Amino acid sequence: MTKDGGLLWSGEHWIAYLRGPGEDSNRASVGIYHTRYSPAGEGNVALIDVPGFRAAVTDNREVYDFTMERVRVGAPDDPFNDLDLPTLDGSLDRTGDVRTAPGWVIRAGGRAVTASWSALAEPFIMTGLPPNERGVAVSFSVLMFADDGAVTLDGAPVPGAPYVRERWRRITGPDGPASSFCFALAETYTGRRRE
Repeated sequence: MTKDGGLLWSGEHWIAYLRGPGEDSNRASVGIYHTRYSPAGEGNVALIDVPGFRAAVTDNREVYDFTMERVRVGAPDDPFNDLDLPTLDGSLDRTGDVRTAPGWVIRAGGRAVTASWSALAEPFIMTGLPPNERGVAVSFSVLMFADDGAVTLDGAPVPGAPYVRERWRRITGPDGPASSFCFALAETYTGRRRE
């Protein structure tokens, strides 16, 4: 039970970030919000920055607006913080087996981006993070870290590999999982309601 606010959002958040050896910035970044509940309804939003294609893709514009305004946290190391992405209508479809090798196919503007996660670690259950400065808290999440993964554009692989994203260790501990390929199942945000 939460005392600070009601249910704001529930769904899944998927990230797939690739880097080359020794690089400090991503070669490819894909972030997906699969919304199961929000005041704007259900839908999907993908933020994409891969060589040759940059866009925000959605199948529900109201969910896109709500996600960008109220759900997306934008941590300091979030690769989408300073990008102005064009918004495209498109389709987002899940593929594979969530237990072993799930993926997403995102189609928009005549292009197709796929992201896949593999070599999954044991689930990490996270509860009760304190609210951020906007009053939004991740109340519950099942984090699934992947030691391997891939991103393709129109069937061509984007070079790079998953890397250790140290920011995760503030949640998972000094020896916990911290891959840049991760997805959060049953993620639930609470927050103050706007009047």
